[in-house]
Amino acid sequence: MKYKRSKKYLYHLKNVFDEAKKNNKYSNLSEKNSIIKSYAKKAKNVLDLGCGSLNHSNSLAKLNNINFIEAIDENKFSSEFINDKKKIFFFKKNLNKKFYTYKKKYDLILAISLIHFLDNKKKFLINVKKLMKKKKYFYNIVS
Repeated sequence: MKYKRSKKYLYHLKNVFDEAKKNNKYSNLSEKNSIIKSYAKKAKNVLDLGCGSLNHSNSLAKLNNINFIEAIDENKFSSEFINDKKKIFFFKKNLNKKFYTYKKKYDLILAISLIHFLDNKKKFLINVKKLMKKKKYFYNIVS
């Protein structure tokens, strides 16, 4: 089954994001963030794929060792959640297409609750591997 996001769905998602932002729902660190932070202690640059409400990116931006975080999502409303505009850079891209047009390598790549939405999971993982520095981390959670 191919997953498609309709305009009605994106409007609904914007309302969910607006409500979350208003209630500050995503500001508390979750157990996932604690685990991610343990991987991020040695990271300098992070790629957050399918960043959603930027919960993980905002949390990691507080760490002194992080130089920058590139967050990618196909939802334009994600950019409204950036807390640290000096460290977090948002790009609106479709992750089912080629998203790695730049030649940077990352210490930590996040793909939280993303892979099950992708059309070609194998191609995605091959592309992620190309973006990783050697002996660094790819963190994926399927929920």
